[in-house]
Amino acid sequence: MLQRLRNRITYANVVGTLALFMALGGTSYAAVTITGRNIKDNTVTSADIKNRSLQAVDFKLGQLPAGRQGLPGPRGPVGPTGAPGPQGPAGTAANVRIVTADGAAVAVAPATANVVASVNCPPGMFAVGGGGFTLNGNAVLTDSFQDSAAPAPATAWTVVYRNDTAAADTVNATVTCAAT
Repeated sequence: MLQRLRNRITYANVVGTLALFMALGGTSYAAVTITGRNIKDNTVTSADIKNRSLQAVDFKLGQLPAGRQGLPGPRGPVGPTGAPGPQGPAGTAANVRIVTADGAAVAVAPATANVVASVNCPPGMFAVGGGGFTLNGNAVLTDSFQDSAAPAPATAWTVVYRNDTAAADTVNATVTCAAT
């Protein structure tokens, strides 16, 4: 058997086997003996590094971009009450006068469209709100607005009613007025 093996061993087999052991032994030797001290600064490039082989600890602070914002944490405990602030300056009391006035009753015949009722504020006051009301609810309010000669402040309130029923009704306008 040894004779048969000796016949098959050729120069090419021996050289190939030696080359294989040297190649494997050389890279193993390099992997074990070459360290970061043996590599000159700025000689290793991105192409020389295996993708996804580096970790965050391999980088200096600030070299990696920040990740996305995490979820908010739980609410913390309530802090202590702060000291009271200083007393503010004394204010002046507002002298506002508010009055409400109802206008004269306006009759609305059955099946009548667009009956207008208005009411004025007392002299020196201006309208800040208003509306209208009916005596028996047959008439329907179609419009309600401040009434004035522009650019002066509104001093009256006007309402417009319509009566689609067969029964008569009575409507009134009402205004809320203010003065300082």
